[in-house]
Amino acid sequence: MRDNAALPAIFALLCGLTIMAAAIGAFLIFAGEGASPSCLDPNSCREATPEFAAAYNDPAACDGQEKRICLVPLGEVPKDLVDHLVAYYEDEYDLTLHVLPALDLEPGFDVLRPGQLEAKDLQNLFAAAYGRQSRDANAVLIGLTSIDIYTQNRAEWNWFFGQISGGRSALISVYRMDPVNWGKKRNDDLRNKRVRTLMNKYVAMGHYGLPLNDNPRSVLYRLIGSLYALDRIDERIPVPADRTPTRTPQPTYGPILTQTPLPSGVEATGVRIAQFYLDGLRTTRTVAESRPAALEMERTLVRLRDDLRAFLSELGCETDAMSIPERVAVFNAATKYADENGDDDFAWFMEAAEFYGEDSAVADLLNEINGLADYAMPDAYGGLRRQQTDCDN
Repeated sequence: MRDNAALPAIFALLCGLTIMAAAIGAFLIFAGEGASPSCLDPNSCREATPEFAAAYNDPAACDGQEKRICLVPLGEVPKDLVDHLVAYYEDEYDLTLHVLPALDLEPGFDVLRPGQLEAKDLQNLFAAAYGRQSRDANAVLIGLTSIDIYTQNRAEWNWFFGQISGGRSALISVYRMDPVNWGKKRNDDLRNKRVRTLMNKYVAMGHYGLPLNDNPRSVLYRLIGSLYALDRIDERIPVPADRTPTRTPQPTYGPILTQTPLPSGVEATGVRIAQFYLDGLRTTRTVAESRPAALEMERTLVRLRDDLRAFLSELGCETDAMSIPERVAVFNAATKYADENGDDDFAWFMEAAEFYGEDSAVADLLNEINGLADYAMPDAYGGLRRQQTDCDN
């Protein structure tokens, strides 16, 4: 239940948690939880729809001499998702996403895993079908499938999001990223954002040659082991300065300089941030679980949101002038405190949103507060991950 970018040894320590979480996830998906899972029939999701085949039908779409990113749809892939990705990379990064004709998949699943396909087999499939492009050192091929996948390299993993091999061949499964397959209400925006995040990781690695890191909010984070981890990541690619498009400001990720002497009080700032981060989440949880009337709930959450905004503005001004080593110290202190004192059980959040209605003002406020609390945690490379502050006052 992760993307397999590097297979570091640290994964071995997480096998037990992975198996447990995957088992729970599999139960939720196959039990249904109110919605019909897709792509579970051996004959489903095997062929592109006529509309998709007509729209993306150029076998030479990936041809060229320049560095390029080529998408290979495998079986039935949502056309609206691919249309979105094409527009997104053009708008955000001034990149052309070259979409090759979809490849049909044979009926049936892997004999070892009912309902799943083996990732390397799928990569071998599109490497054989598009051999010239797969051998081109300037082309990064990314396969996209709606079917659940697993990897024989890690038999203990019940499923995972995707993998990249050799830096130029990647595979992404939409299956676990789609809320519908978890028995939730359809949410294409959330599905698209999750796919973008993992695809951006592979584009950053394969197209820009950027290394993985251990920052859980960076798109290059090496260990994406759950939807929770995936949803917390800042999806933006830290494009190198000499290749930064003019349309969208990009984050910069410099080296971690841990040997530079630090002024006193920096670690204390990290603890303050983590304390407020946790207090914001705990207060929201207490309010949400008390189930007051909707209007009273809204008023309480508005006050909490405004308090968070004020605190973020204060800390944003305080950290803007910090050097990278100082920000690293703040991040490390905040992360350590949050890890030692935090509670990652967010079931209450979904329950509260469902209780008041996922389209209600309460749900919107809950999402906003959760986002503000998360932004209170600093980015080791860029200072405070905040939405907007005014440091002139």
